[in-house]
Amino acid sequence: SIGITIITFVVSFFGIGITDKDASHIKAHHNGGSDHPDNIKWEDRGVNRARGESDMNLPEQIQLDVDAVMNNIVGGMKAGVNAAPKGVAIGAAVAIPFAVLRNGLRVARNEIDTEEAILDGIQEIGGAALAGGIAAFVVAGAVAVCPPIGGALVIKSSRWCRNGTRVFQNLSRTRGKNTRL
Repeated sequence: SIGITIITFVVSFFGIGITDKDASHIKAHHNGGSDHPDNIKWEDRGVNRARGESDMNLPEQIQLDVDAVMNNIVGGMKAGVNAAPKGVAIGAAVAIPFAVLRNGLRVARNEIDTEEAILDGIQEIGGAALAGGIAAFVVAGAVAVCPPIGGALVIKSSRWCRNGTRVFQNLSRTRGKNTRL
């Protein structure tokens, strides 16, 4: 599906992974346990393999649940921090041609001078970069913590970038109108 494809892209692009984990069985296969999700917990590979054919006890299950929550939170934060610079770069790269074109045309029409065009362009690009960084942080963090929510945010993030750019354009226009009064 398109949702899985988007999540897979975000996970690979921003370097999110669980390469050191095994799907550990609460009731071991050897003792009649199934591969049903209710019988599976993610666990460090070494711990799972050291248990061998033994069943997981209740304290181990509780500790894994606590560890999973903490790992998700920490992993989400790390993924967000790692993704933010890429989001900033993407946001800025997308905004640059539009800012140059829009402000260049405004200079050509004598609506603003070159200095104002440069300042407005910097504001627009900065706004898009900020929006891209925030969106990348939120989306990558959410994908790491909860992939279905992250997938939904991927769709929303494009709107955040677009709206963030519009906010800075409107602020720039307002600043320009106030200085001309």
